[in-house]
Amino acid sequence: MPSTALITTVTTLALVLAPLVPATADELPAPGAPSFPLREEDAPTATDRMIIKSHEPVGDARQQQILTDAADGAGVTEVAEAEEVRATAQDAAVIELPEAVPVEELAQVAGGIAADPAVAYAEPDRLVSVAAGATDT
Repeated sequence: MPSTALITTVTTLALVLAPLVPATADELPAPGAPSFPLREEDAPTATDRMIIKSHEPVGDARQQQILTDAADGAGVTEVAEAEEVRATAQDAAVIELPEAVPVEELAQVAGGIAADPAVAYAEPDRLVSVAAGATDT
């Protein structure tokens, strides 16, 4: 028969450690998803940047051809004048356009870019920030 001190210690530990038990998988955000809710109406409606990830490195001339073909297909001439400004940690190129373009139009361009076999993905770069944290009221 366990002693009263042992039962008290185990009970106390259970009560103290219970909040430290990880949440169930249903409560966790998907990998790569933000841990805070994003509302579509809070996202920018225009952007002057795109993110493009290639399967393998492509030369400047080939990258420009991919951009020009997609821009012509979507009727968004600003993309043809885009310049790479940096690379992401995953080796995707962040390109900057001379002016902001509506996200819907840039999404069409991204679809044309992503259709190229050399491209893994392309998407408008919609910069967002947290408007309120968990402790804000």
